[in-house]
Amino acid sequence: MLTNNDITNAAHLINVEPAAVKAVLEVETGNKGGFISNTDKPVILFEGHIFWKQLKQRNIDPSKYANISMYKDIVYPKWTKTFYKTGMDEWNRLNKAISINKEAALESASWGLAQIMGFNYKMCDCKSVEEFVEKMKSSELEQLKLFLMFIS
Repeated sequence: MLTNNDITNAAHLINVEPAAVKAVLEVETGNKGGFISNTDKPVILFEGHIFWKQLKQRNIDPSKYANISMYKDIVYPKWTKTFYKTGMDEWNRLNKAISINKEAALESASWGLAQIMGFNYKMCDCKSVEEFVEKMKSSELEQLKLFLMFIS
């Protein structure tokens, strides 16, 4: 769990008031933390419209999955919050997407305290989306560090 000192130190590193860092975390996760309660899983939100784009970038036809009922909640061409869940239900959606293409799936979720999209892993100074995810899984402090890398 992050301390006020962690947030203050982070704010000073990027030359903003601690309230600015707190505001981002409030908007993105409601200050509920970077992990799902009573689990070791980071908070995520899986974006099916991003997954659609990520599959296309890999020359995978997303429409062949969109027409299969078990995938309708993870592969769709336009943004909608219709399929959003919470907690472990989002991880269930992610795991379904991983069964189609792991890298595209991981890049199609927003992760942790600041809900950074997986496709932004390079902006967080990670060599791969897998490295980014492993760091997101390690601690809230690491999630905060990734956020600092992302915005700086």
